[in-house]
Amino acid sequence: MRVAIVGVWHVHAAEYVEELLETDGVTVVGVYDDDRTRAERFAAGYGLPVLPTLASALGPDTDAVAITTETAAHPRVIRAALEAGKHVFTEKVLTADPTSSAELQQLAAVMGRVLFVSLQRLAEPWLHTMLEVVSSGRLGRITATRLRYQHGGAVRGWLPDGFLRPDEAGGGSIIDLGAHGYYLSLLLHDGYPETVTAVASAVTNRAVEDQSTVTLTYHDGSMSVLETSLVNGPYSRWWGVYGTDGFAVIDSRDDIVQICTEHDPTWQLVPNGPAHPSAVRRFLDAVAAGETDEENAAAALRLSALVADSYRSAAEGWTVPTKDPVQSRA
Repeated sequence: MRVAIVGVWHVHAAEYVEELLETDGVTVVGVYDDDRTRAERFAAGYGLPVLPTLASALGPDTDAVAITTETAAHPRVIRAALEAGKHVFTEKVLTADPTSSAELQQLAAVMGRVLFVSLQRLAEPWLHTMLEVVSSGRLGRITATRLRYQHGGAVRGWLPDGFLRPDEAGGGSIIDLGAHGYYLSLLLHDGYPETVTAVASAVTNRAVEDQSTVTLTYHDGSMSVLETSLVNGPYSRWWGVYGTDGFAVIDSRDDIVQICTEHDPTWQLVPNGPAHPSAVRRFLDAVAAGETDEENAAAALRLSALVADSYRSAAEGWTVPTKDPVQSRA
């Protein structure tokens, strides 16, 4: 498979390129970015050619594209890639607008191409260990979850300015780092929330929020609190899953699930299994199989919808009722 890198705006671009370069059967044909200087600087680090135009990146020598442009450019660039007959791997979110996201997925289906959104945390061993603990019933009925992701990029200077510009990023802590909480919460609650309540602030006085708290409420009364900060370092994350009979937690020290229950109040460590396939690997497998990764497609639509509902809640200052875009489409 011949893959072109389209856009190197996102901080994860290097991670994806490195995995593609290390994958047998994959050739990275070059790098394109609207900012030529940025493309040249990035390409030089990997000995890759710079592609002069988007049209050249979408030419006959390319089978697929990895899109890590600014989020605001996703609708334009992804549409162009699909219309050119290319398979598309893209950084989250698919788009900031649920209607646009659905239209792009429909276009991918019409063109017979794979459109895959990177939801990186799904590959991490702790998540699948936590899901096994939840499904085992050891915690009883799940009543709440809490997730916090944080880094200090907005105050330490390593986060690119574009991540704090609404015309590029489409938002701040909610739409990028905070995105992980949504798709993980849906898995742990095995459903789609009925309401979203979001509050956000800008500690650095930028045009977007640099910290936020989003509360999701589910049909069974359980709640999920998603805390995200771009102004607290170093990078860390904490997960807590709480039930009527006990709770399970992980943190950045070792990412090992630890549980404590009414039946055994001593702390118990639950060993992790192996990592699951990365987002890049799942994309390549879907292309090889010639079929859409339905789980990814559904998660991508739901993520776009919940991000949009969260921004609406934060702007209007009230709780927003939700509508599952996947069930609505069905």
